[in-house]
Amino acid sequence: MEIKKIEDPSAVKNKKEFDPVRAIMIIVAFMIIVWIIWLGVSKLSSGVGKDLAKSGFNLASSSIPIKIEKNAPPKDSFYRNYIKIFRAIEASSESYPEKEYIEVRVVQTNLSAVDITGWKLVNSKGDSAILGKSSSLPVGGKVNTTTVTKVSGNDALIISTGHSPVGISFKLNSCTGYFEQFQDFVPPLPMVCPGSSFDKGFQSLDQDCRIFATQIPQCTTNTKPFPAGTSAGCKSFIISNISYNGCTASNKDKPDFYKPEWRIFLNRDTELWAPKDTITLLDEKGNLVDMYSY
Repeated sequence: MEIKKIEDPSAVKNKKEFDPVRAIMIIVAFMIIVWIIWLGVSKLSSGVGKDLAKSGFNLASSSIPIKIEKNAPPKDSFYRNYIKIFRAIEASSESYPEKEYIEVRVVQTNLSAVDITGWKLVNSKGDSAILGKSSSLPVGGKVNTTTVTKVSGNDALIISTGHSPVGISFKLNSCTGYFEQFQDFVPPLPMVCPGSSFDKGFQSLDQDCRIFATQIPQCTTNTKPFPAGTSAGCKSFIISNISYNGCTASNKDKPDFYKPEWRIFLNRDTELWAPKDTITLLDEKGNLVDMYSY
């Protein structure tokens, strides 16, 4: 006897019937999602391909991961509009680094002790030079120790492309004119130095010695033979006092000894600025301090 299996009526009712409309909607939605993803990938690949093609990169032959970066302009430095490139007249006409220089000024009068060590000057081709250390009080005839360069309000910086005639960058003072006697600076150092006529030691010299001393030009050491009969005390005074080191020893504590000007040297063997150029000054973080075109 054949026994037929009778389905549970409740189970039959619970079975879902096939809905063709719902199935078509699911398929269409899936196709739309796939199309959107394909379109996005296609546009991204096209853009990357164009950028890489410009640089000669073959996307098809490389398995290196691609990193896309944009060259954003530098951010403004805190010192933007406080320190400015003032002129580059000599830079536009000179072809020798020893004669090529620009002038930068601290136009914000209340700025004090701004460390510019590590700041960078960049030309329009991307060549750059770093502002290095300096001496606020150089000593003549010795190897000077340099420290960070700190400028203040109203300071001027003559930044020369070439090497320093005295081996370092330095701040001007009442006596630095002595450097000009045996070295050539561009532009020339001011040849204005304090005299020794009011020193106690000078007043104690004999008359012939005082006359000889006053005939020595400002900011120069004596290179002439001493007259016959010149006393040892006279010779010692002139050699020790009428010189750069003697001048600084007598005047460094006076309130007007230091001058608001620096001579900074980039120590390059080739010129940095073209006849027509754009000079960019960046701080130690790479932020824009100033830009000057001529």
